[in-house]
Amino acid sequence: TGEEDETVVAEVKGVKLLVKRGSRDFVDCSRGHIKLLSSNDPAGERLVFRREQVLKLGMNVRLRPTVRCGFSEEDGVLRVILKEPKDAERKAGEEVVIYALKAGTASKKEFSEFASMVTLSPHLEASYKP
Repeated sequence: TGEEDETVVAEVKGVKLLVKRGSRDFVDCSRGHIKLLSSNDPAGERLVFRREQVLKLGMNVRLRPTVRCGFSEEDGVLRVILKEPKDAERKAGEEVVIYALKAGTASKKEFSEFASMVTLSPHLEASYKP
C-alpha cells in the first residue's frame, strides 16, 4: 500500500469524503478510512484516504505550507485545500482541489480529535524546516 515505512499518527474509520476539483461541483467519494501518516525519510506527514472494502485511494496529500487545512466544529467538516495538476488529458496547469471530510459513521468526538491533529501539524507552517 506504500505505507510500510510510515507510522500511523492517527486514523478514523467510517469517514465520508467529498471532493471538488476546480469549478466542478462536489463529488461524493463514499465512506472510508483516513490516516495521518508520519515518515522519517524524508521527514513529513501525509493524509491518506482509502475507500471501504475496495481500499481504492481517494486522497493522498502531503502536508506542507502550501496546503490549507481547516476544521469547522459547527459543520463537523475538515477541509483540505491545495492545488493539484489538472487531469492527464489536458496536461496544462493546476487547479484548486478541496477535500471535505465528515465524520460519517465515526464518532464526532473521535473525528474532531483527528481534525485537530491535522490542523495543528507543524508541516503546514511556512516556518517549518524538516
